Amino acid sequence: MSGSISIQWGAAGQSTLRPRPAAGSEQQIEFASSVGDALWLAFGAAVFSPGAILARTPTWRWVVAGVVVLLATAALRRAFWRERLSLDLMQRRYRYSRGYWPSLATDEGSLDALKGVALDVVARSGSRGGEVITWVVSLAFNDRSLAVASFAIELVGYEYMGALAKRLRIPALDHTGRSEARTAWTEINKPLASQPGRPAARRQLPPLPDGSGIVLLGDAPERRIVLPRAGFRPSYFIPALFPLFPPWFTGTLYNFRLSGPFVAIAGLFALGALIACLTRKEMAESADSITVATRLFGTRWARRSLAKRDILEVKLKPVPGQSSSRREEIQLRAADALLNVKAASLSHDEMNWLAQALQALAATI
Repeated sequence: MSGSISIQWGAAGQSTLRPRPAAGSEQQIEFASSVGDALWLAFGAAVFSPGAILARTPTWRWVVAGVVVLLATAALRRAFWRERLSLDLMQRRYRYSRGYWPSLATDEGSLDALKGVALDVVARSGSRGGEVITWVVSLAFNDRSLAVASFAIELVGYEYMGALAKRLRIPALDHTGRSEARTAWTEINKPLASQPGRPAARRQLPPLPDGSGIVLLGDAPERRIVLPRAGFRPSYFIPALFPLFPPWFTGTLYNFRLSGPFVAIAGLFALGALIACLTRKEMAESADSITVATRLFGTRWARRSLAKRDILEVKLKPVPGQSSSRREEIQLRAADALLNVKAASLSHDEMNWLAQALQALAATI
């Protein structure tokens, strides 16, 4: 007989639940854990199994056999693990069960205990170094939360959070910024220009911070915001050192007959870094769109445009995975597109001004 449990805190980590579209319906939403991990663990045990038999020394035979046993045990445990969440939209009830089959604990309650659908960003160390950034969607109860889906693409995370909040008719809670941003389910996917309180913001841009190097050109509806050059950044030149490692490691760095190709590649990387130091970002407004581009010697590169009528949000937020360095970016988000603007040369006050200015541009239709 299943017992009662509390829903576990889960918004700060990876989700073990996954949406099950095939099992859901108009009146019900289903989530369940996946057996994919068990299959991968079993595959790993199978791959190492021949080594336990064919190893040349008894020591290695026991070591490989131990790895096989650990992988097989983990696969077996994962195969018997069950986790399931059912949301009944007609009765406004939820049923959550978890544990090792056949002894599952359950928890039931009203969907009225939900305060929103939350989106969190989680950074973790990757197996090959660096960081892996994941956007986790959770059901936020009054005193706990349960992660129900995770995505490697930020826009997909926003789309799923909005769709789930609208189906449940509860607010969307964006936790990817420095504070929680709450959006009523009736306001989800409403363009910025038509949101309450925006008409007053469209009249003029805020005054620039004192001593700012940002340049504002033109008049509405064709204004341009030109940011200062990126400037010298030592981090830009670090990739240029990588091609020099093989000849340095082999002691052939000063033998240009052998190291010439590596030095040439390093030179190309260094030239790219120098060009990056000379570039500057530009945001150009037209009557119906905002275009973000990179300027170099008067030419615009990597141009991306968003129609004003499609822009849902413009906000200043931390760069995912870089919280310790306090780096910031400005995000322009539409229903089917997302554009993040980074400018390391700007201060916090300048980034805040830029976010307000882009909000004003987006609200001018």
